[in-house]
Amino acid sequence: MAINVDNWGYINGGSTIEVGLLINDGQDFGAQFFEGKPQDANNTLTTDNEGISFGTDGKHAYWFQLHCDGVGTRYALCGGGFTAD
Repeated sequence: MAINVDNWGYINGGSTIEVGLLINDGQDFGAQFFEGKPQDANNTLTTDNEGISFGTDGKHAYWFQLHCDGVGTRYALCGGGFTAD
């Protein structure tokens, strides 16, 4: 599975935000990696602290922290799963 969604959100320059998502209403897709990709020039985004939570509602939520070293940007959500061959 791969994800590449333009205009997922906006982050201000110098700030750190938490980004979370459910896939198919909270299904468990195992190990996944997500990050934000800057869509405006003069920006660098750093992804930290990825995680998955299992709620009492039985749903799996994926999340990560995103930091903007720049002036602020719209960002795309990019990522996908790990596979074993």
